[in-house]
Amino acid sequence: MTRQEFNEMQAAVLRTESRRALIVVAAGAVVVLAVVLTIKPLLGYIEEHAMDWIGYVKPYGFKGVLGFFVFALTLLVWSVRPPKGVPCPNCHKPIFGIAARLLRITGNCSHCGERILSA
Repeated sequence: MTRQEFNEMQAAVLRTESRRALIVVAAGAVVVLAVVLTIKPLLGYIEEHAMDWIGYVKPYGFKGVLGFFVFALTLLVWSVRPPKGVPCPNCHKPIFGIAARLLRITGNCSHCGERILSA
């Protein structure tokens, strides 16, 4: 593979990862907005319709709604994968970050040491 081919492959991977990160950030913003818009009306409704049993449900209901949104945010965070790189044709490990810089300089994979880039 030539340096130009490697640069094009890495640019394609970075575009895909950037798009995915933008989607995760947007989804996280939606979850935070849903928390803000849901909790205040829920607490207002509970206070307006107070009954004896509401005193027991109110703190747990609030915690339940808040817990749901924390769970949703946790799933979003876990869905973020480590960055992918261009796979080495020999060892198939992803090459990104410092490993990609070393590959451009030396032409060798930093994982297996095999020559990847031709002149």
